Amino acid sequence: MVSLTTQPGARLALVVLSAGLLLLAGFPGWGQRDPRAAGYYQTGLALKREGKLASAVDQFRQAVKLDPQYADAYWGLAWCLVGLGKDEAAIEAFRWVIRLAPETDNAVEAAKAVERIRLRRPGLDHTAPEPQTFLIALCMVREGNSDIYLADAQGVVRRRLTTEPCADTQPAFSGDAHQIVFVSDRSGNRDLWAIKADGTGLRQLTTDPAPDYSPTWSPRGAEIVFVSERSGHPELWSLNLTTGEQRSLGQASGQDLSPAWSPSGDTLAFVSDREGTGKIYLWDPATGTARRLLSNTIAEYRPVWAADGQFLYFSWSLEGNWQVCRVRPSGEGLEAVAPTPDNQQLWGASPDGRWLLVSSDRTGQSRLYLRSQQTGEVRAVGQANLEVLGGALSPALPQAVAEILLTVQP
Repeated sequence: MVSLTTQPGARLALVVLSAGLLLLAGFPGWGQRDPRAAGYYQTGLALKREGKLASAVDQFRQAVKLDPQYADAYWGLAWCLVGLGKDEAAIEAFRWVIRLAPETDNAVEAAKAVERIRLRRPGLDHTAPEPQTFLIALCMVREGNSDIYLADAQGVVRRRLTTEPCADTQPAFSGDAHQIVFVSDRSGNRDLWAIKADGTGLRQLTTDPAPDYSPTWSPRGAEIVFVSERSGHPELWSLNLTTGEQRSLGQASGQDLSPAWSPSGDTLAFVSDREGTGKIYLWDPATGTARRLLSNTIAEYRPVWAADGQFLYFSWSLEGNWQVCRVRPSGEGLEAVAPTPDNQQLWGASPDGRWLLVSSDRTGQSRLYLRSQQTGEVRAVGQANLEVLGGALSPALPQAVAEILLTVQP
């Protein structure tokens, strides 16, 4: 990712250059694909599908030799090289994808692929490691309308994702941070919708007449668990994103709310009042059974997993004041986190473990803040004059990937 991160001006120049190439493609003599290069590319794809990776590499290399701007050919070349174990050459091919087409999904995936190779073989690449960061999705109210916005790790709003005159709320990131599921009543009913983090690809996921809300995306991206009132009361349902199948998880005792997948995907935390007070339960998808996490009677709300799965954060109401605590999934090690006299509720935990995303009405208006677990430092998230109803923190992202998602126009 050196080509994207060395200087802000260089990054902008790459984006402008790429956009210019796309525009010039519509004029005779400019940006048109060399038919010979296209032929080599198609042959390479066919060989790749047949598993003949070495022969495919030769075809893709011929394509980029004839057409040095052929980003798709570099993309095919890179994955063939990965399959052949030629990681160093694959890194260079992936970087050409980023240089030539920074506005595409392939550029995002190429940046991630480079980071995965570097983690697997840290001595292979001698350039500086790509800094990691995260994104913040937030629901902010402007002129009585709530929409989904995207902010950087400093809490500065960088992109508005939704603009419909309706209530868009409760954003949650996919496991790769490239998509966001949220709740919207734009169709006349509270349903689940999804949008890419770059503002494209809006699509409706559920259409049942009953309200659907509180989504959580599985770490591997194949499933979304959410709360639905299809049976007349809140219970947990899942949506298979591959097949479209929707099913109840069978946890129908009382009101079940606030589901949250563990990072490994083997446990689902949620809140239920099945034994009176709202408490956190852990559901095992392998057995279909749930166990109560803590035996006390203090009300708990909105569980959030640490990125390493070692702790489960949550808010609880102690003497009428909402505070943030954490505990191990075993139920051991219960402790208060970043205690404060403010009445605050939890929305997320940063992937590096340093920050909690909390809401507070300390100024008389609901706002989101990043609160440091180590120092107690507080950063306001969003715009000071707008009410913020909630938010979510993404998984860790390379800085270059985050910058693409935040700045490149669809």
